[in-house]
Amino acid sequence: MKSITPVVAALMPNLGIGYKGKLPWRLSKEIINFKNITCKAADNKRNAVIMGRKTWESIPKKFKPLPDRLNIVLTRTITEEHTNTDDLIYLNDFNKISSVIDDSIDKVFLIGGSELYNHLFKSNVIDSIILTELHTENSVEIDTFLDWDLTDWVQKSHEDLLAFAGIDLEPEYNEKGYTYKYSLYQRQ
Repeated sequence: MKSITPVVAALMPNLGIGYKGKLPWRLSKEIINFKNITCKAADNKRNAVIMGRKTWESIPKKFKPLPDRLNIVLTRTITEEHTNTDDLIYLNDFNKISSVIDDSIDKVFLIGGSELYNHLFKSNVIDSIILTELHTENSVEIDTFLDWDLTDWVQKSHEDLLAFAGIDLEPEYNEKGYTYKYSLYQRQ
């Protein structure tokens, strides 16, 4: 199976990612960069994004499925309303992902939620992580965290990040009281 790269924004230093099932921030540049990172694929290919059911349900209907990507939704229960299309596949077993990732897929990204992030972090299918490291002086309510220990991971240079992502990213962003940067971590 292809390596899976988590793409996640987290409030540092505690790696907070959510509050009551939603993102605690709405940063337009971060959303644009997320789309560009997860859409940038080699010629004649597209990327896949893997997400859990709760993440899928949190996406506004007008944006479903996420365009220009194969959307793979992992859910414990598949019902009649879960109809597969060319752009959307429902699976009830993580091990079935390799059966839907063919040569037309360039990169595979994990986009949430916390249960999948934390479970797959400990697996051998993740070699790289694109982490948006958010900082703010504001009080932010967080109830969902990544349970990640990055001590066995190497933070790569900004140039390595740009080469890996295949898009231009600024060294730092400031938006709505948040300062954030993108970091590429790779397993040692």
